[in-house]
Amino acid sequence: MSEQNQRYSLYFYLFVAVHVFIWTLLPTLFRYNIPLDSIEAIAWGHEWQLGYIKHPPLSAWMAEGMMKIFPEQMWAVYFLAQICLALTFIATWELAKDFLSRQQALMSILLLECIFYYNFTSTEFNANIALLPLWAWVTLYAWKVTKNPDRLKNWLILSIFAALAMLAKYYAAMLFGGIFLLFLYDKNLRQTLITIPPYIFGILLTLLLLPHIFWLIENDFVTFTYAKSRATSDYHFYNHLLNPIVFILDQVASLLLPCLVFFWRVAKNLLF
Repeated sequence: MSEQNQRYSLYFYLFVAVHVFIWTLLPTLFRYNIPLDSIEAIAWGHEWQLGYIKHPPLSAWMAEGMMKIFPEQMWAVYFLAQICLALTFIATWELAKDFLSRQQALMSILLLECIFYYNFTSTEFNANIALLPLWAWVTLYAWKVTKNPDRLKNWLILSIFAALAMLAKYYAAMLFGGIFLLFLYDKNLRQTLITIPPYIFGILLTLLLLPHIFWLIENDFVTFTYAKSRATSDYHFYNHLLNPIVFILDQVASLLLPCLVFFWRVAKNLLF
């Protein structure tokens, strides 16, 4: 690694450390109680079940595990959330380095920091925050698999991260669907689907999820029932039009700052 690359790598890990410190310290100093979702996760985690009424078990296990390490220390919940963010940044950094220079990869991480979900809302540990790093690591190892489909090690690691992602939040299935469509679309990757590694991936993923699947069956798929009840509790036809528009506007607002920073940086390079 060149001296310049080492310098940018140092900048990256320094940024991650500063991010974790600041976003653990700020809510610890200025919030009088931890968020409701975090309290809920800790309460669920006391029982160490294989699933809960709203979500699969991973976020509750993580919250309870942190409470076991740091009993009754509420700052530990904020710290746990920032560990998730740090792992997300690391996976994104590793992926970015395959496409970009070290300087550009660092810039991509700093742009993420400008997004609302990676700063202010990141202090609320919940299933979304638990999924965030796993989403990034699944993406990273899916990319590694596409580059070298015959390497079984990457398939095995991908299956572990994929299982953990599903145990964090079922929404991870959306990412899996996108990856599968990529394999179907690309001719070379499509040929990979008739080789052994993808089937080993599928078997290991199923085995890792099997305890939770049995729990779902024994509990009448309670998480899906809860989701359905939430979806139909305030049903109005116009919500199908209004809610997507509100959601899109929220996302546009959250991306406004990083877009402004990006275009300012590009314009500055072009002009100077």
